[in-house]
Amino acid sequence: GPAPGPREAPAAAPAPARARLLLVDDEPLIRAAIVRLLAGRLDVEEAANAVEALARLDRDPMPDVILCDVTMPGMSGPALCEEVSRRRPELARRFVFITGGALPGEPGGAAVTGAEWLEKPFDRARLLDAIEGIVGARDER
Repeated sequence: GPAPGPREAPAAAPAPARARLLLVDDEPLIRAAIVRLLAGRLDVEEAANAVEALARLDRDPMPDVILCDVTMPGMSGPALCEEVSRRRPELARRFVFITGGALPGEPGGAAVTGAEWLEKPFDRARLLDAIEGIVGARDER
């Protein structure tokens, strides 16, 4: 009889979608360093200030995590979080703040309910833990 044809390999399961992160920091070197830390782990969009972040959120309203500097010219990170909370309340719990000095409850570091704060410099493991905490909490809902 005829020789059997080649067997088709089973279709591979689609790769899980990578988490999407909006990085908001006015310092280009900090943004570049964070992008390098997260390379291959997340899809990262960058914004140099709160106005850019709000414009990106208007175009892509559902990042999984918003990693945001606390102290920026114009609008601070906590002020950005408050504005995002007014516009999109479901995004308020997706903020992780990064800071070189201002901490919750200190001048310039208004407390934001439930947000994690990372003191610069931070290591990759700490950053990934904070991100996973938000992505995991979102996935549990």
